[in-house]
Amino acid sequence: MPEASERNHASAAGRLRRWFAVLGPSAAGYESSRRLVRWLLVGSAIGVVAGAGAVLFTRAIHAVTVLGLGTFAGYAPPEPVGESTRA
Repeated sequence: MPEASERNHASAAGRLRRWFAVLGPSAAGYESSRRLVRWLLVGSAIGVVAGAGAVLFTRAIHAVTVLGLGTFAGYAPPEPVGESTRA
């Protein structure tokens, strides 16, 4: 006759198997297509927001530099060669 702990372990494993069978075959892994699509969308949104934030931050630094040094101090800092925005 099996001990009580062996019976409890067997019944817990059986319950777990039945639970995953109800959820479907992809519920046990991270490969489900719904999760992949969701993480792809979340990752893309994070990338777009981070890229837009970086562009805005760079433009804000440039605007503050031009305003602070150019307008108030009368100094125009040199720009890198080949990257001038003046036409």
